[in-house]
Amino acid sequence: MDPTSYDVIIVGAGPAGTTCALALKHAGLRVAVLDKATFPRDKICGDAIPGSVVKALKAIDPKYAAALEAFSEKVTIRSTRVVAPNNRYFDIHWKNIAYNSPRLDFDNFLFELAQQETKADFYQETALRSVAIDPDKVVISCENGQEFQSAIVVGCGGAHSILAKQLAHIQVDRQHHMGAVRAYYKQVSGIRDELTEIYLLKTYLPGYLWVFPLPHGRVNVGFGMLSQTISERKVNLGNALKDIIATHPLLKERFSKAVLEGPIKGFGLPTGSRKLKVSGERFLLCGDAASLIDPISGDGIGNAMWSGKIAADQIIQCVQQQNFSAEMMSAYDDALYAKLWPELSKHAALQKFLSNKSWVINWGVSLAAGNKYIRRWVQSKV
Repeated sequence: MDPTSYDVIIVGAGPAGTTCALALKHAGLRVAVLDKATFPRDKICGDAIPGSVVKALKAIDPKYAAALEAFSEKVTIRSTRVVAPNNRYFDIHWKNIAYNSPRLDFDNFLFELAQQETKADFYQETALRSVAIDPDKVVISCENGQEFQSAIVVGCGGAHSILAKQLAHIQVDRQHHMGAVRAYYKQVSGIRDELTEIYLLKTYLPGYLWVFPLPHGRVNVGFGMLSQTISERKVNLGNALKDIIATHPLLKERFSKAVLEGPIKGFGLPTGSRKLKVSGERFLLCGDAASLIDPISGDGIGNAMWSGKIAADQIIQCVQQQNFSAEMMSAYDDALYAKLWPELSKHAALQKFLSNKSWVINWGVSLAAGNKYIRRWVQSKV
């Protein structure tokens, strides 16, 4: 059979891929989106939807941000409580709107939005097997026997993307990678729907435990650390999570009657603490495939969606000029890091500085707890 031909093939229908499809809506291009799963599908994550997500949707079309506002499977987040190793804490009150939503629901919302709003063809249960870059096209082979070809391929397939490995030769570097576990609980006491909680722990720096409220009384509880530290200290993240909530003075009573829903699941987070080459002849990488997760917050969704939009802008320029060379594609790297690197690099430096300085965190949190101006300054830095 002859390969099915498109102008653009997006591999991965998560936030980066669906955002790219939405941003290509008016480009007049034939677009395909491939994903190995069937939606709705789960994605192991903290389930936080930061304000940058709303901004990315607004930048494409304000009605998409309005659709997210109307989406029911979320809670609105207005504050974050930061708890220091000495158990002092302060609350940051956010000006920009943010949400929490299970990725099962949020990713499916974006998937359905892209299906409704674009003319892209969506192929589910279509796992990538290999990709070949020819002088005049990209050829993609899938595990189910299907073959596709296009002028450009966009890799949005996550942290273990075949495209990232085969085309960009990106390898895991434990100094620029985090490991984490996530669990769902019900019947946790003292939960406020508008408040997320972050617990910094002397024993587990650089890293933190989170408690994020979700709809229907559920709570996403997780714990993550720098992968290099996990390896050096031989930390079992699942056991550490259970130990922290069972012994922490501010958590143990609140979780005494909590019910664990399902297993504790682990996942990897390739951080944006280093610049990588994320484009080349006829390809671009977005989201986790491009290692864009914030080194401090662990958030990757907002950066993933911005990368999808920036990739769409670059694709339009390439098609207009009929130039798909590595040199032409490198403008994507420039635009991507111009948008994201100032914050990513700042947070990477902050993570490194605080990695073994719990006394600095204790001092800073104690100051912020009693001074609203310092709280505002901290807010501007994170």
